[in-house]
Amino acid sequence: MDFLSNTGGVDTADPSLRGHGVSNTQSTSSSILDTRFYKIPIFSGDDGKGEASFDLWKYEVQCLIDTGKSQDIIGQSIRRSLKGTAAKVAMRLGAHATPAQLIAKLRSLYGIVDDQETLLENFYAAHQQPKETVTEWACRLEDLLLRADAAIGPAERNKRLHNKFWSGLRQELRDITGHKHDSISDFEELCIAVRSMERSRDGGKSAMATATVHSVVEGETKDEKDDLKSMVNQLSAAIQRLEKQMSDGGAVSWKNSRDHRNRNRGNSNNYGKGSVYHSRPSQDKSDGDDESLGKKPDVICWRCRQPGHIRARCRVILDHSRSSVKGKESMKTDRS
Repeated sequence: MDFLSNTGGVDTADPSLRGHGVSNTQSTSSSILDTRFYKIPIFSGDDGKGEASFDLWKYEVQCLIDTGKSQDIIGQSIRRSLKGTAAKVAMRLGAHATPAQLIAKLRSLYGIVDDQETLLENFYAAHQQPKETVTEWACRLEDLLLRADAAIGPAERNKRLHNKFWSGLRQELRDITGHKHDSISDFEELCIAVRSMERSRDGGKSAMATATVHSVVEGETKDEKDDLKSMVNQLSAAIQRLEKQMSDGGAVSWKNSRDHRNRNRGNSNNYGKGSVYHSRPSQDKSDGDDESLGKKPDVICWRCRQPGHIRARCRVILDHSRSSVKGKESMKTDRS
């Protein structure tokens, strides 16, 4: 009991228990030494990710102080929760600083410094952001009001929040919740009603958006399939036309080319005296043209323009040579 009294475990030790040990647990059950450290949110003053704000951290510490716990344990728990710059601030106060001294020092560095008029102006000028939900808007609005006037009464607080909450909503929500604002006077109940209408409206929009996306995707898929079918049909028709031209037009093209060359051969400058022209098959003749295979081109005499022979076998020359031979023989006979 002397140990508990000296360490602050109990406020007043019962003198009747001196010398009797601690066998009577029922009488000393409320006089147990509290040596636990309390979990307090991390606070560094740098607004890091996952860290609590100063207002939330101060609220947690104040709740511990109000429970009447040991001041030494609360002070040690506060030091464990401080990181970064805030921990250095507590270090400069020393190891024996009380929780009140730590809170006062941190409030001077991280507490609210705006005057009440500015905070009230921020409260009445606030509006719901385009991507802000009703819940986020209600929490932000209530936080602004408490920062402006923490000592405001419950009735006045409810009235201000009720009016500003509805008037600060986005236009599409304000248009469909006007009757709720007139029929509901409690701020919490109005929040519930507006959140329900927001959920119904967003659920309908999500369903419509999903259906629209599915219809667009299906329409695009159908159009792509139709385009592919059209392209395949066009390619098939083009291939069939090309095969038909190659199979049916090979012999005709070769014959037309040969006739054209025969008609224009006399006007060519490549033909001279004593030259012989042998027509050659066209290079673009089809390999499947069976009629043109094995055929030899007609030989045209350049002197008489008759097919089937060359100049050396021309009848005109042969007749002329025969007559000249007969004349020579007759002359020899006469001389003899």
